Amino acid sequence: MDKSSFLIYLDYEEQFNLLTDEQIGRLMRAIIKYEKTREIPQLNGIVKMAFSFIKTQLDRDREKYEARCEKNRENAKKGGRPRKNQKDNLKANGFNENQMDAKKPDDDKEDEEDNEEDIDNDLLLKKEKEEKLHFLYLVDGLIGTEYAKDILVDKKVINLNENSFKNDAIIMKGITSKKVSLKNKEQNKTILTMDFTDFPYLAIWSKPNAPFICIEPWYSTADNVKSSGVFTQKQDLIVLKPKQTFECKYTVEFF
Repeated sequence: MDKSSFLIYLDYEEQFNLLTDEQIGRLMRAIIKYEKTREIPQLNGIVKMAFSFIKTQLDRDREKYEARCEKNRENAKKGGRPRKNQKDNLKANGFNENQMDAKKPDDDKEDEEDNEEDIDNDLLLKKEKEEKLHFLYLVDGLIGTEYAKDILVDKKVINLNENSFKNDAIIMKGITSKKVSLKNKEQNKTILTMDFTDFPYLAIWSKPNAPFICIEPWYSTADNVKSSGVFTQKQDLIVLKPKQTFECKYTVEFF
């Protein structure tokens, strides 16, 4: 579907500051041409590099635009989508149905019915100790700008069910526990224990109807939705000097 406009982000200024006014003019012409024709323009040097960063965001914006158009067409066929209240929109993992707009889920409201549903889950992830940490959320594979809802029970347990990963991975930041255990709640049985000492992030994810759950310790994450795309400016980089080494490990014990 043809678009009559596109977004220019303030973050682009970082790319523009590397260019002369003449180069910025060529870059803008290339952006407009690409948005109108989807043809990649012939560019060279630093202008080509700047365009490649901006093209990634243009493609993401177009995908979201086309998805909204398709959704609107489907709703129109059904006579329009019925209104939902906030309670209906809240997912079991604390994310909101409109999260793809990069808005923060409602952290201030506690939904008692959601908590009751969690109690009936088959699986839970239990941390080594009680602690306060932050949850991150994903927008088109990138990290959102604000924290997601805290889904810890008693600061130690995450209940898992079929809806937990509808918005991709559950990502924990600032975790100080060295171990987590995956347990079958109904049978009161530990399935596995993972030791991930010194890793600052822990992610949990699965695919719809998949017979597995992935538990991944991370030293870094995907880019932020507002990141510049410049590799050297990426957060949590581990920089090694010549001949310097870095080692990390995690262990998994199955029961």
